[in-house]
Amino acid sequence: MVAAGVAATTAGVLPAFLTGALGVQLQRDLGFDAAGLGAAVGLFFGAAAVTSGPAGALAELLGPRNSVRVGTVGSAAVQVALAAFLTSWAGLAVAMVLAGCANALVQPSVNALLMHGAAPDRRGLAFGIKQSGVPAATLLGGAAVPLLALTLGWRAAYLAGAVVGVLAATALPSTARPPRPPADRRLTSRWLLAVAVATGLGSATASALAVFLVPTAVQAGAGPAAAGWLLTMGSLTAIVVRILVGWLVDRHGGRFGTVATMLVAGAGGFALLAAPHPVAVACGVLVAFGLGWGWNGLLNFAVADSHAERAAATTGVTQAAVYAGATLGPVAFGLIVRSAGLQRAWLATSLTALAAGLLMAGGRRLRADALRPGVA
Repeated sequence: MVAAGVAATTAGVLPAFLTGALGVQLQRDLGFDAAGLGAAVGLFFGAAAVTSGPAGALAELLGPRNSVRVGTVGSAAVQVALAAFLTSWAGLAVAMVLAGCANALVQPSVNALLMHGAAPDRRGLAFGIKQSGVPAATLLGGAAVPLLALTLGWRAAYLAGAVVGVLAATALPSTARPPRPPADRRLTSRWLLAVAVATGLGSATASALAVFLVPTAVQAGAGPAAAGWLLTMGSLTAIVVRILVGWLVDRHGGRFGTVATMLVAGAGGFALLAAPHPVAVACGVLVAFGLGWGWNGLLNFAVADSHAERAAATTGVTQAAVYAGATLGPVAFGLIVRSAGLQRAWLATSLTALAAGLLMAGGRRLRADALRPGVA
């Protein structure tokens, strides 16, 4: 079940990261610039942000297993279309919107599957492993460039991505049907709103990290190759921390409070990235990727565990915040760089991560208050 969840998570986000990795080839052959590439990838996350909430509700109607299949097959179909028919930026933009909608259906559906298919004492670990599929998609996108794009062409890379989607759809094991959601389908609450806003802010900082790390390291004195290895090291750190934190939570407890602590500590890593020295930047990479981007699996588990009978719909709400942050974060960071420089942009990112952590802690307190007897 967990392996199938990782495969589905990777397949859902792969079109965006694969498009980013193939950017040089796509710009050359289709005739658009870096702004066009950023806009296309932004459309993926924007579409996912808009449709994630409704997609979580749809997953309850279709069932999470069927929803994962629909989403992963949809992602594969989009990539087949890209490989066979793509000739312009407009076509790429439409494809990214459709892929974003498919991904919005996959992610909350996988959360529901894990919530009801993983052993109760292994759910934190299961969510941590599942969420490692996102940085894994980054690594696959990077590997596709030398292995496929530079040898067989970028269309072959999209076909390989489609194969990942088909394999993910067929890898799902048979599982017991999760319990039907209660008749009262309302999800709104003050604590969930606070958690969603905190999640959006945290996602904004992490997305800026993935986009602007390499130029930051180069400006600090690292060579281009070393900067690329720093990004790889950071992605691997995020994978390890997500899995490790899930394992620890299963044994020692901790939900939203742990997420808040990681966000606050991760703010220190973002601050280190503002230092004009490659060693400081390297240390910042470990802290920012590990703590500032390693909380995602635990957050999904915490939200799903809070509403176990509505895991897909509830995590659909927070996933919408994730995608909104991923869409707006790099834009805001770039505007600050343009007006004030990289160092001030990273300091602003550090403050944003700190605010996200404090707001997450506030959401935790609101939830605790809501659970007290006699409190509405």
